Amino acid sequence: MLETIVRSSIAAMYPVDEIVHKTDHHCPYENVYAYKEKMQADKEVFLQCTCDKKIYLHQAGIMMVFFFGGCANFEDQSECTLGLLCETCYRSWTAVALLYKDQWLLLEDWLTSEVKTRNGWQMVKTYGERYAMYILNRMIYNFIEQSEGDCPYLSSTEDAKAKLLWKDGKAVGFYTFKEKVFKKFLYEHPEHRDYLYECWGTGEEQYRVNVWLYHIQGQKRKKLTQKVWNDNCSNEKKNKTDSSIDENVAVL
Repeated sequence: MLETIVRSSIAAMYPVDEIVHKTDHHCPYENVYAYKEKMQADKEVFLQCTCDKKIYLHQAGIMMVFFFGGCANFEDQSECTLGLLCETCYRSWTAVALLYKDQWLLLEDWLTSEVKTRNGWQMVKTYGERYAMYILNRMIYNFIEQSEGDCPYLSSTEDAKAKLLWKDGKAVGFYTFKEKVFKKFLYEHPEHRDYLYECWGTGEEQYRVNVWLYHIQGQKRKKLTQKVWNDNCSNEKKNKTDSSIDENVAVL
């Protein structure tokens, strides 16, 4: 029997573009065992992993992947898929490919857009982009790139505000943010003012600002400066008007 290789390039799928709404993706299998039972019929089908290892699907390690981690609804098939494990190239319990429309796509395929001109920071708007953010967060960083001592990121909720960093049509980074500052909380709990930071990039000292000093006190100083400026402009305008009236009176 000839071996059959499964490649994502055959279908040319772009889940980051195609999955706009939550209902655009649905895992066709309720659990790992349902898929494993199906693959027993053809034991020569394999996926070529990025490490060049042939992963035969009938005996490969399969796991359920929930796109919102602990925040996911475990009964919702649109929030999960199957993950394919490779015992040689990545750390244990890290999927190297995810199932989409009954086809295995490598992680890179989930991060790649058909629009190659996508560049820079862009708001996350679709579920395909949220799934790409999960892959960058929980799979690429937490299990592949994270060094010993690094702080792991938690899973984001499906309504979290976030931006993806694009480079030539590929998602390469992300960050989440809150639209509202905890102004009331910091006024009521001054003991926490030194510990709440807005971060970007790696979150190191040059990539973060203190929320209380920068956003709250800084905005107050900005408003005060603007008020002084407006008052000065108003007084200057009034003085010019008064001077003009005095001149007219003198001429008369």
